[in-house]
Amino acid sequence: MQSDFKVAGKYFGHYLGRYPWQLILSVITVAIYCGAAVYTPILLGNAVTQLTTVLADFNAHHAVDTTPFIHTAATMIVINVLAGFADAATSAILGWVSGVANSRMRSD
Repeated sequence: MQSDFKVAGKYFGHYLGRYPWQLILSVITVAIYCGAAVYTPILLGNAVTQLTTVLADFNAHHAVDTTPFIHTAATMIVINVLAGFADAATSAILGWVSGVANSRMRSD
């Protein structure tokens, strides 16, 4: 089993090894996307807590400070937009690398 993995690694490494920077960049964009996917629920929980606090303060005092909620909501929007760009960049990079490598494989 391990020898099959080595053979496949050498075969694909011959074609994909020519694009190390693109592969490193795709790993970075995947890490950004995964980090955003992990952090978004935390931000959503904070936003719900802060909105609940704002509504409770409004009912009690009719004076509210919405700054923490707005900051959390804005951060969540930025994180999700960044995640979308990272996902699109990953798809574009890996699509290009696999297309070029596949065309080299077929021509060899």
